[in-house]
Amino acid sequence: MDTWIAGHFGADGNGSRPGRTADPVLMGRTGAALYACGAALALVWMALPHPEGANDLVLLGVVILAFAGAGVMWFGAARLGQAAYHAFVAAGILLVSAAILFSGRTGTPFVLFYLWSNLYACYFFRPRSALCHLAFTGLAYAVVLGVRDPVAANGGTSHGLVAALGPSPARWLITVGTAAITGLLVVLLRSRVERLITRLTEERNFVSRVVETTPTLLIIFDLEGRIQGFNRASEELTGYRGDDLRGRDGGSLLFAPEEHEHRERQWQAVLASQQSRDFDAQIVTRDGERRIVAWSVAAGRDAAGEPDHLIATGIDVTERKRGERALQRRAARAAAVAELGRSGLQGSSLVQLADHTLSIVESHLEVSRCELWEPAPFSDELQLWAARGPLRDQVGRLTVSDVRAVDPSGLVVPIPGPRGQLAVLTVHPGGPDTFADDDAVFLESVAHVLGAAVARWRAEESARHNALHDPLTGLPNRALFLDRLRHVLARRRENGPHASVMFLDIDNFKLVNDSLGHDAGDRLLQAVATRLRGSLRPSDTVARFGGDEFVVLCEEVGDGRDAVVVAERIQQALAEPFHLDGEDHFLSASIGIAVATGRYEDADALLADADAAMYGAKERGRAQCELFDDTMRDRVLGRLRMENALRGAIDRDELRVFYQPIVSLADGSVRSLEALMRWNHPGLGPVSPLEFIPIAEETGLIVPLGAWVVGEVCRQSAEWSARLGVAVPPISVNLSPRQAGDAGLIPMVREALERNALDPSRLAFEITESVLVTEAHSPWKTLDALKRVGVKLMLDDFGTGYSSLSYLKRFPVDVLKIDRAFVDGLPEDPEDSAIVTAVVGMARALEIDVIAEGVETERQVTALRELGCGQAQGFLFGRPREAAATAELLRPPDPIAGIGILPAPAPVL
Repeated sequence: MDTWIAGHFGADGNGSRPGRTADPVLMGRTGAALYACGAALALVWMALPHPEGANDLVLLGVVILAFAGAGVMWFGAARLGQAAYHAFVAAGILLVSAAILFSGRTGTPFVLFYLWSNLYACYFFRPRSALCHLAFTGLAYAVVLGVRDPVAANGGTSHGLVAALGPSPARWLITVGTAAITGLLVVLLRSRVERLITRLTEERNFVSRVVETTPTLLIIFDLEGRIQGFNRASEELTGYRGDDLRGRDGGSLLFAPEEHEHRERQWQAVLASQQSRDFDAQIVTRDGERRIVAWSVAAGRDAAGEPDHLIATGIDVTERKRGERALQRRAARAAAVAELGRSGLQGSSLVQLADHTLSIVESHLEVSRCELWEPAPFSDELQLWAARGPLRDQVGRLTVSDVRAVDPSGLVVPIPGPRGQLAVLTVHPGGPDTFADDDAVFLESVAHVLGAAVARWRAEESARHNALHDPLTGLPNRALFLDRLRHVLARRRENGPHASVMFLDIDNFKLVNDSLGHDAGDRLLQAVATRLRGSLRPSDTVARFGGDEFVVLCEEVGDGRDAVVVAERIQQALAEPFHLDGEDHFLSASIGIAVATGRYEDADALLADADAAMYGAKERGRAQCELFDDTMRDRVLGRLRMENALRGAIDRDELRVFYQPIVSLADGSVRSLEALMRWNHPGLGPVSPLEFIPIAEETGLIVPLGAWVVGEVCRQSAEWSARLGVAVPPISVNLSPRQAGDAGLIPMVREALERNALDPSRLAFEITESVLVTEAHSPWKTLDALKRVGVKLMLDDFGTGYSSLSYLKRFPVDVLKIDRAFVDGLPEDPEDSAIVTAVVGMARALEIDVIAEGVETERQVTALRELGCGQAQGFLFGRPREAAATAELLRPPDPIAGIGILPAPAPVL
């Protein structure tokens, strides 16, 4: 590159002063030109008229010597040294002196050649050497002047200054003066020329340093594409030395073969438009590596303004391009992963997710094959889930214990899930190179997104399944059953087979939970579900509605008799013993059947009728089937109307509280009262508690009704105390299992007592043994909480249930009420007497009071007194009556009413 710059800027690249280390070639060519010009002028002079005294033959010899010296200096310039050029200058002075001498000193022009010699010496030699040559010129000219002038000898005299000094001294003075003035001018000119050349040299050296030290590639081509300049950055990048490439075709040597046409097109565009062009092109280094260079090419011009070379500057953008490609690749991969996530969010199936995943891997990585493996059901092996490549035909059939056994060269990426590994992704490289870190990160991202999508899909599928299926048995639930039933009703044909619905309730299943525990009960329910599925046709549907209730949909049955046959088959299947924990358990079911005849348009109505038929079957006993008919429909409709009427009974003020006294068998005093709810409906008339209490219990209406009774009893007790001025005995209110399980019971009781400022001991609750069973498994601990409030607890109908006597020890019961079933036979039935005796004895041992229910005769009273029972309740002592009538029982006796009125004494006559 320095050589090319030096050739264009003229001086050497070292910044030296001209004349001190001058270019030998320049010195030789200049000296040869001076010799040749002088010889040529001498020939011209000889051809023109000149003094007759001139010796032309000698002058011709001088001219020949001058031409010979010019030839030596021209062709031998590069090999000649400074001494040779000093000799040529001295020889030139001698040749000039000879020419002056033999041409006739008078009027010869050759004296001016002395100026040429001294100008040459002053320019190319050091000042001291130049002065020596100037002195030698003066000496030579002095010798010439001292020799006789042949022209002057032939005649003529000089006038003026020449005459006074003579011709030779005058010429000598003129010549020396001219030479001195000329030398001074040359010195001044040389100084300006040196400054100019120094500045140009410095500029050229600056350009050279910039070009050599810049990290930008700079290559200069001629118009044929040959390299003329090659800077250091280009050498470092390509591995080539500039001297090795100079003059060679750089396009084919440096540029990649596929870039030749593109590069040539760009260069032609530069030459045509005379404007620079920017483009990217690959070059091939000496080691064969390909580098991407961003080129900027401009045309260079010669002194005439014509383009004579191309200057190409370039920046190695390989790493930047690789970084950009890496960023683009990462962005594309991130977008692909995001798209996979969107597919998961949009509810794609597992097959679609797997196929999408492998498509992403295949399109963004160079792979020969890739597979997805999932855990095989009921084993520790892995099953091929999806594949791209040679295993594609084995999807769903190939299982392996270890994916490494298929191909150990692959990369194994686990698919994580919320509770462990969901699957495995295996990827095999398509070439000898292994996967880079970015590839591994990409595969891990794909695996995590796929794992999240699969987990979400399974969670949604589980949610969908759970929303339509019973979690314990896996059977359809109510929603799914009703949906299928509606479809069956919608597509039924007139005069075609009917569908039937069977409502099953396991008989006395509560005993199983209470005796064996809920875990055993759940396992029995699962076994029942299996039996039901096995006893039905594939087209039939069995569902669990909750608890021990199951519903069966039988499509295309002929009539009610065919439906009963199916129900009996179910009964036979359930009659087989269930083996649980080494024991056999026997179950039966009450089944209600409703046939979907033409009058049914609503699935809920059909199901409700089957439910009503099931309750009818329960009323007939265990393991019974009941077919819904018009009579049952009327009964169900009446029950439904009663339920609807009961819902507004409180708001319509249709309820009343009646009170029945509980008396002491010792003195007949009222010891307590039992509050009994009565309902008088405007349309239905007085409704028996035996009719509406079960409905209230089933529907949950017993909770608000019970709260109303408690509030009314507390209010009435407080009113009686204030109005009668006596301590009102405790009033007991019946408490059902549904009420006992209500979390709001205790706050309701406290609020009623506080609102009426009633002593809690004035309130009692009568519970049945079923409440004790419920309490044993209830988290509320209702009975303990009631005792803490301060109310009393009475155990009603004692001896008729199935509770354990240990409940009397576990729960804080204050009073036992002997059921009327054991009182009716007194005193004739010895068994009833024995039972009453046992209950009374146990109660005394536990310090619990005893009340006998259903007392209607004096003989029963006498028997109870003899057996030790202290209190009794029954029609003998009074039927339930309203509050106004009950107040008369509580009113204190009038002391005057007990005093007899004596007859007045007879008048004394």
